[in-house]
Amino acid sequence: MRYNQDSGQAIPLVVESCIRYINLYGLQQQGIFRVPGSQVEVNDIKNSFERGEDPLVDDQNERDINSVAGVLKLYFRGLENPLFPKERFQDLISTIKLENPAERVHQIQQILITLPRVVIVVMRYLFAFLNHLSQYSDENMMDPYNLAICFGPTLMHIPDGQDPVSCQAHVNEVIKTIIIHHEAIFPSPRELEGPVYEKCMAGGEEYCDSPHSEPGTIDEVDHDNGTEPHTSDEGE
Repeated sequence: MRYNQDSGQAIPLVVESCIRYINLYGLQQQGIFRVPGSQVEVNDIKNSFERGEDPLVDDQNERDINSVAGVLKLYFRGLENPLFPKERFQDLISTIKLENPAERVHQIQQILITLPRVVIVVMRYLFAFLNHLSQYSDENMMDPYNLAICFGPTLMHIPDGQDPVSCQAHVNEVIKTIIIHHEAIFPSPRELEGPVYEKCMAGGEEYCDSPHSEPGTIDEVDHDNGTEPHTSDEGE
């Protein structure tokens, strides 16, 4: 399931298009990425992307937002090589032992900067979007912790032989940290050329001003976010 990954685009079309659609129509959708969409519509959208088409190109809110979100997760879940390489799994998990937030962020940054530039560009784009989405958590109920529960199993595959229960909690913590501190972790456009996520996309002016200040100050890390975890829908 490559979705034209070899099209030459820095951000794969399916990633760019799904994120743009959610930016325009779904930032306030309650339970986005947690609530499953229509399997029929997910397959329809996915098949269009696999044919090289963009089924979300028209600026009309005709698609089910949860189905679009499901396609985005399905893309990352289906990558032959996970976005976070298994070779760096243990290194990333080990950062959880660092209780100092600044040290943890720095260590994650040092690990990710060793990845191929094309991977870093996609990560930077995705996590800037997830951070923006989390700023609407009062409406969509998806703070960084809950988003991490949904994306952890999708982005970081637990290697064979590891305890999936204990590892998953650590994976989610790593993903949550990256969502919150994406600006500190990923290189700026001056340091690494490539597309960057824009909060204000064409037709989405009502969302240009985020409702809350952007989380990410190192001194303000809230490890629990005071939120009970939602049940992930990864078993779809």
